[in-house]
Amino acid sequence: MKSWLRRWRDELAIAALLATLAAALALGGWAWRADRLVYDLGLALAPRAAPEDIVIVAIDDDSLQAIGRWPWKRAVHATLLERIAALPQAQRPGAIALDLVLSEPDPDPEQDRLLARAIAHAAPVVLLMPGAPSDPALRGGARLGGGEPAVDADGVLRHAYLWNITDSRRTPHLALALLEAAGRPLHPRLEPRSEPGSGAFGRREGEFAVRFIGPPGSVRRVSYVDLLTGAVPASALAGRLVLIGMTAPGLGDTLATPVNARHRAMPGVEVLANVLYTLQSGDAPRPLPDGTVAAASAAALALLMAAFARFGARAGLALALGSVALTVGASLWALDGGTWASPVPYAVPALLAYPLWGWRRLERAAAAQQARRLLAATLAGAPTAMLVAGADGRVRLANAQAAALFDVPDDDELQGLDLPRLLAEFETGHPRDWAAGLAALQPGAAGLAVEARGPGGGDHVLHAAAVTLDDGPGWVVSVADIAPVKEAEREREEALAFVSHDLRSPAASIVLLAAMHGQPAAGEAANTIAEMGRLAQRTLALADDFVRAAQARRGPLHREPVALSALLEDALVDLRPQAEAAGVVLQPLADAGRFSLDRRLVARAVGNLVSNALKHAPAGSAVEVQADIDAQGTLGLVVADRGPGLGAAQRAELSRGDAGLAAGDRRGVGLGLLFVQRVVQRHGGSLRATAREGGGTVFELRLPAPSGNP
Repeated sequence: MKSWLRRWRDELAIAALLATLAAALALGGWAWRADRLVYDLGLALAPRAAPEDIVIVAIDDDSLQAIGRWPWKRAVHATLLERIAALPQAQRPGAIALDLVLSEPDPDPEQDRLLARAIAHAAPVVLLMPGAPSDPALRGGARLGGGEPAVDADGVLRHAYLWNITDSRRTPHLALALLEAAGRPLHPRLEPRSEPGSGAFGRREGEFAVRFIGPPGSVRRVSYVDLLTGAVPASALAGRLVLIGMTAPGLGDTLATPVNARHRAMPGVEVLANVLYTLQSGDAPRPLPDGTVAAASAAALALLMAAFARFGARAGLALALGSVALTVGASLWALDGGTWASPVPYAVPALLAYPLWGWRRLERAAAAQQARRLLAATLAGAPTAMLVAGADGRVRLANAQAAALFDVPDDDELQGLDLPRLLAEFETGHPRDWAAGLAALQPGAAGLAVEARGPGGGDHVLHAAAVTLDDGPGWVVSVADIAPVKEAEREREEALAFVSHDLRSPAASIVLLAAMHGQPAAGEAANTIAEMGRLAQRTLALADDFVRAAQARRGPLHREPVALSALLEDALVDLRPQAEAAGVVLQPLADAGRFSLDRRLVARAVGNLVSNALKHAPAGSAVEVQADIDAQGTLGLVVADRGPGLGAAQRAELSRGDAGLAAGDRRGVGLGLLFVQRVVQRHGGSLRATAREGGGTVFELRLPAPSGNP
């Protein structure tokens, strides 16, 4: 887990930083201008078919030239409305909206009365609020609708509200009032939401996004003058929702919208037509919650960082740019389907991801290069042959000593070679799978040490350890020449042979001479000869113990499954005559189990303990010897006697093993017990001596079950 975190720490840190930025952009509204740019582009790229049932009666340039400059007499509007009212009911519009400011009374009161009468005849009619006549009698029973534009901070109209609330009066939007006047329902998708907004005239409720049909001029228009003169029959408006308003440039009733073409503003009456289309069709873009956008952006950024690590720097830039393009495309596609999910909270961090990741990658590469140079310098100064390999098992670095060991001209010749194959050139005691052995190593754990003969001869110790390199796991292998150590071992063996043979021979001769001349001798001479024989026997015993203690420490273990009863028999077979001569009873007790150990060494160790016990046990007592295996698979060997036992200091000394007093010291534990201690240590066990209640000592050997191959 730690190595995984170390390898991915930069990607995780950058992903966390970018996810925080994405959340800030989505939740904090910092990128609203960029959001609006993409949103406006999506609306402009996805026009809708012009609705057949919405018609604008346009006060255009032709109408102004034919009728006269604005404002017109109200009798003009009254005439148009009377022409519509004169149609049979089946040929009349569904409803008419006058998107005109009529709040100021005409200087001629008769003009206002004419218009009010025409409105009543042409009903249903909707008037703009607050542009409607202030006198209710002059409204002709028309409905009222609000028309306050809801522009964003950049001056572009993208939203509208269903109602304006002023002085406890709830006024519907002019388009909503027109729908209600025509008896048509509001689309269910646009049921009012609870979030209120504020405007110049009070509170507003029921915000929704306007779906624009297309650029200015997309909604069907009929010239006011053509309808007035009959060039276009009034029956052409049959069943339609009619909006009467100004479209001529210069009259000032224009607004900026997301779909304005060539920077031409859209007439207010056409904006009203787009709002009316949205209310009828329900085709209003609905934004995803900011939290959802933030979470999705953070997840996508995490995937992008993982892709960088997986595909590398060469594909990283293409991945970043491609993912941004894909996200923007998906956002536009979703907007066409009615859902708005801003791509900016992902796109901005994604464009920063590759530079940040590349910068960290360059820093890591520089650090790795520096570390590589340091490692190369360290290897060059090492006294032994050393090789460094990566996870693929290929050698990355080697020193001159390694080149000499494998008989190549230069250490560069070793780079790229397969490390397990190189190690297979060494001769070990049995075939070894180096690839599996290296793979089993873990960083920080104990390495693998093996004695072997080198490719060119000579004795070596190979030590392999797992390490973590800059790009993942790897191995460091050192090959040490142990020829001097082997030479020292040979000298030690010669010294042991000298002790075993050359020192034993004079002592054995003294024993023989004492035996030959001790029988006829009497008095003080007999005592002297007997003492000489005893000291010679002691010398032989010390020589044997010295050799055995040295062999127990250095010699290889030869484990084999041994029956516990047979083990005790091996240990006691030569000691029974000594026990009978001392008047001591041997009481062996063994389980029926078997245990893997070095039979010769352990039998000798148990024999040493029993021999010591026989020397000090009082006549008529018993020496108990027991062997059993507990539930954990540990072998217990116990030797208990009734002799004077070891003192507290000697027992503590015995527990320290080789760290105690020098072997053979008069205060120490002797070579026999030192041999026992070394046998136990070689088997990975422990030796403990405790005082026995009622007198005597209990020696307990605990040998754990062997792990792996013996």
